[in-house]
Amino acid sequence: MSDPNYLIRNATVDDAEAVLGLMVEHAAYEKEAFTTDGKLAMLIEQLSSAQRKFECLVVEVNGSVQGYSTFFPVFDSWACADFLLLDALFLQPQLRGLGAGAAFMTLVKERARALNCATVRWQTPVFNELGIGFYTKIKADGTNKMFFHWNVD
Repeated sequence: MSDPNYLIRNATVDDAEAVLGLMVEHAAYEKEAFTTDGKLAMLIEQLSSAQRKFECLVVEVNGSVQGYSTFFPVFDSWACADFLLLDALFLQPQLRGLGAGAAFMTLVKERARALNCATVRWQTPVFNELGIGFYTKIKADGTNKMFFHWNVD
């Protein structure tokens, strides 16, 4: 695929199954454990809600969803300002390097401005050289912080 005609749009409830499938691929790419248990129902609930907890964009090629991005505003107490947390950005391999990622990031940045967010923030595994190269190319700044999580159950 050298010059795909792609469309980036807001995800709808009809995209839930495709987005979940991309999440499975994304987790494998990032070498993360991932289970689909209960997630399709939650995606359907969120994508059909007027009060979504996140926004989701998808990239479509010839009627097929081949990438997604999710994000939401968060308050930063140190900066005393909102930032937009880019929770996920994933494109199937055939779309990488063709401008869809940059187009996603432009839309995310526009959404951050519309929400009066001071910054957009995200994380990627240290071994994701392709992603790190892309983020460097779009002039994003990196940090040396580690990301931790703590299960509460």
